[in-house]
Amino acid sequence: VSYAMQNANPYPEQLFYWTTDGNWKVRRIDLGRSVSEFTGYGNTLYALLASPSDGSSAKYALAQSTDGGSAWKRTTLPIAFSPPSTTVAWTVTKASATFAVNGQGLLVVANSQFQAQPVVDALQSLQGAEPHVGFSAQIDDDGVDITRCYAPNPRDTCTPKTVRHFSWLALGVLSPHALDEQGVWFSSDTKRWRRVESGLDAWSDWGRSIVEGQSLVALRDRFVMVTQPYHSPTAEGDDTPTYYELVDGVWRRTPYGQASFIAFGDATSRLVMMIDGPHPLPCTPGACTVLTSTDAGYTWHSTAVERVVPDATGISPLSRPLGGGVGFTAAVATLQGHTTGSALIASRDGVHWTVVSAVTAGVDYWNGSDDAVHSGDDRLWVSFRDSRDGFANKAVVGTVVR
Repeated sequence: VSYAMQNANPYPEQLFYWTTDGNWKVRRIDLGRSVSEFTGYGNTLYALLASPSDGSSAKYALAQSTDGGSAWKRTTLPIAFSPPSTTVAWTVTKASATFAVNGQGLLVVANSQFQAQPVVDALQSLQGAEPHVGFSAQIDDDGVDITRCYAPNPRDTCTPKTVRHFSWLALGVLSPHALDEQGVWFSSDTKRWRRVESGLDAWSDWGRSIVEGQSLVALRDRFVMVTQPYHSPTAEGDDTPTYYELVDGVWRRTPYGQASFIAFGDATSRLVMMIDGPHPLPCTPGACTVLTSTDAGYTWHSTAVERVVPDATGISPLSRPLGGGVGFTAAVATLQGHTTGSALIASRDGVHWTVVSAVTAGVDYWNGSDDAVHSGDDRLWVSFRDSRDGFANKAVVGTVVR
């Protein structure tokens, strides 16, 4: 059985899909909050529920189902971050989290960004007095500046001018690093949780941050995470990502090379796929490479995307399989003359690739690939957009992977 879930309108209900033959059934469920991520392992489905959007401290929840999505049990996760200081009041402006699960348990990485309440109050006061003027908060190494930007003619550009300044000392913190908090929690049974951050470089002072996008995957016997250096707003430096793997509760660096990001890892096998090159930016000849491993990252094979699809302009991996058996799969964006299109490619061993759905002009597998679901019987189900029909989101289709 293959499953999929998406947040519905009205919020916070969800649409829950399942299929055994490509004919999808759907029902509306209500997990009480927006779903951030959805996955499955064994006979259990997991949905990570977002924190409340009320500016309070981030409180995430986990919903689980062991009967194919008919009944869900919800528990609150012990994820919370203390305000940066007690000198002023603080509010959470952004909270995000990602998670992965394998036979060892479940790992959650969460991040919260804070903003000082005096800054929020000043912005609201200034904007209320001059509603036609643009005000914004700019962070630098010295503190937070509130800038004013006004152009009488909408076609003109304006030069922002600082009208208020809040030093880090006045806010009770030492640097902009303090505005961001992140942590890693692990549980073997989803009941008892512990923080696992030993071995991560300068984690306590936000020396490294979780890479946006696909940054955490679960392999059969370990978790792998990607981080990148954090720089102050005015500094420049090396943005090379670093790969860590969690073994026996301690993170250690891996020899994974310099790939841009992890595409997916299969928690039921030892498959790992990475993309080396700009993503999701267009590829130039030789700039997009698929890296595949069938032994959890110990050895790798490299394949240039244009060798599989000559007109490739970009590649986007399909989502992690829920017990899938199709191996490696990806959507490839193409450009033939002035016509865009896309194709689906797959490989069982990561070495020999096949175009399982030929390049089709006007079809955008690329855009819909994040919602793709793999089945376990040599079949690939993927949603897509079709520009030939007003960019309509088409029904999920099935393709046999030979």
